[in-house]
Amino acid sequence: DYPLEVYGAGDLTAVGSNTTTGTPKQRVFRISGTVATTWTVGPASSGIYELGFVEVASGATMTVTPGAIIKIGVGNLDVMDGGTLQATSATFTEQGDDSAGGDTNGDGTASEPGLWSGIRAELGSTVTISSSTVTYAAVGVDANPGFEVNLLTPWADVSVTGSTFANNAWDIRNGPKDWLDHVGKAVDASGSVVNPALVSSHAHVCVAPPDTPLPDVPIIIWDVTFGLPDGKCPPGWTEVKTHP
Repeated sequence: DYPLEVYGAGDLTAVGSNTTTGTPKQRVFRISGTVATTWTVGPASSGIYELGFVEVASGATMTVTPGAIIKIGVGNLDVMDGGTLQATSATFTEQGDDSAGGDTNGDGTASEPGLWSGIRAELGSTVTISSSTVTYAAVGVDANPGFEVNLLTPWADVSVTGSTFANNAWDIRNGPKDWLDHVGKAVDASGSVVNPALVSSHAHVCVAPPDTPLPDVPIIIWDVTFGLPDGKCPPGWTEVKTHP
């Protein structure tokens, strides 16, 4: 039913430079496996990529070129410790989304988009997305979803700038940004269109100096930055976490 189907490949490097024509369904490349070295996803004019379970391994780089459309149903795109994902002017969406690349599952109007898992930027990974669209995801970009007690693995370096998030359960979520006494790294979402209610944050309070009859002041420490600094306490006040 599809011009190209690759399942469980040990290295997707050789899966590239393909071109197909025809109906939207006839233009789908169905791919799952591991990016062990490098892999480039071409523009939708060459074909539409429907991914299953794809993992970008340590030391590997997945590049998504301008105009590319990636659809994911039952599967995920997971960038591991030491792996890199780079995407520019691309679309990441659920396989039932006919607004991107047409009716690629060939069922007409019989189905509507569900939710795919989203892009997972594991501890130690690098994810750089610009001028792209991420839609119909459970978590559009899920940074640092795991937690390492010893804190030996560096935080993910995640930048999602000038991009649009829509129809997601969560737009951007950052895991243990400041759990315990260790401050992690915020996701840079400068210039991106997001719903602030669907972006993770932590609540802190500013406690007034002793013998000062002033109430505590709540502040929000965002796990995602929008080109502006986090809320800060006034000089002499003490910042106290209100979460574990």
